[in-house]
Amino acid sequence: MHLRHVVPFLALFAWQTSVEPPDTTGIARVRAWLGAGASGFQLRFWDWVDDPITCCGNPPCGTTRVREVVRRRRTEMRAGARVDAWPARQVRISAAAAIGGSADRVGGGRVLAALELPLLGAGAGASLDAADGEGRAAAYARIGPLDGVHVRADLRHPSVAPGVMGFARAGLALNQGRRLGTGFFVGMADVRIAADTTYPAPPTTLVTRVRRMPFLEVTHTARNLGFFLQAHAAGDAWGVAAGVIGRLVP
Repeated sequence: MHLRHVVPFLALFAWQTSVEPPDTTGIARVRAWLGAGASGFQLRFWDWVDDPITCCGNPPCGTTRVREVVRRRRTEMRAGARVDAWPARQVRISAAAAIGGSADRVGGGRVLAALELPLLGAGAGASLDAADGEGRAAAYARIGPLDGVHVRADLRHPSVAPGVMGFARAGLALNQGRRLGTGFFVGMADVRIAADTTYPAPPTTLVTRVRRMPFLEVTHTARNLGFFLQAHAAGDAWGVAAGVIGRLVP
């Protein structure tokens, strides 16, 4: 057999042995998230209100101005996108950007790089707040199998709706990697929800406070498409976000 007949077969064999085998387990190299959410809380501030003056039991004969705590409901909307890329089996890079919300609670952008070992995971990154332009640290840690039940903690993790999921969260999670099927993340989150401000009226920039509350994130992915749902609630604060997940499989 002439050499020119052998070379194509050798090239095909070398290519097949140099790349990953065809995907048979639903493992994806890239997941793209696209969604929107809303969050609400009770805004509290001091303001002057009219207080009726009674005249010896008769109907009010005037009013006086007094300071009282005024409460108002506030709802904020957000939308954003997120990408999880796996350039290698044990390396994950996540990035997200969000718009919407009030001037002091807008999401901005976040990026994080993580090393995902079989029983441990850790990552670090940065978060840029669009309101003040300041960068803040982002972090991630995992103990347990990524595709099984494990303990997970996030600090400013890239999110489609950061105001919904809070800036810090920790709890139990399942199937948070590259595989098909249903996954969840449930635990407690620190969320900036409301402001205690002073007279004369709610300022443009709110003085927020942090409340710790339970949260739940559920994901389900088929071969190329899936969905996610995120929610938290506690007392006068709530948040919910939903969207789709697209998967690129090698």
